[in-house]
Amino acid sequence: MQLNQLKTLTGLTLAELAAKLDAQLPEVAYKSITGTHGKDGGELTDIDPNYMNEVLVECFGIVGVGHGFTYDPAHLTVQNTGETGQKAWIAYLLQGTFYYVLVDGEGKEHTCTIQHSGGSQNGRPEYAAKGALTSALAGAVSKLGFQMSVYKGLRSHKTVGKKAKIETTTCPIHHVPMRTYSNGKTAHQLPDKSWCYGAAKAA
Repeated sequence: MQLNQLKTLTGLTLAELAAKLDAQLPEVAYKSITGTHGKDGGELTDIDPNYMNEVLVECFGIVGVGHGFTYDPAHLTVQNTGETGQKAWIAYLLQGTFYYVLVDGEGKEHTCTIQHSGGSQNGRPEYAAKGALTSALAGAVSKLGFQMSVYKGLRSHKTVGKKAKIETTTCPIHHVPMRTYSNGKTAHQLPDKSWCYGAAKAA
């Protein structure tokens, strides 16, 4: 099986798939997670799952054909916490499976799988359960590269929709052009076309 011949059911090559999964979403798709703190001290960024589902359909085709998510009901636990409000119910999924289909150069289909767990809290048990499933799905597709720039700190609710300041210098190690973003993150492409990410050192 040649990796460069694999495509999704919608016709995307693996390179095109990676680009599509990490493409910037509309500004409304990103919001802050209240009460959280990232490495820079700021609030973490949440991604609207409706946009995630839309991207997955565009990349792999309709649910149940080009991709999908399955789990064993025995692995899903929903409990009452004894508290009130949005913390009244907690749900966690020990393991769920995201699957997607790729087609090789001979037209043969290959089903690939990624496992992940998930958890959520809500004021209603059914919403807590739904949140746990969504959490597991999001964790699985993040391993494929969905919104990788968010997880690397290169994109967030604070930067999308705002003109980012980008300074171009030279990487002192690889001696290639390097981008330094206003949030202190750096990125530069190596000769083998892979990308190297990091943080700018203080002067």
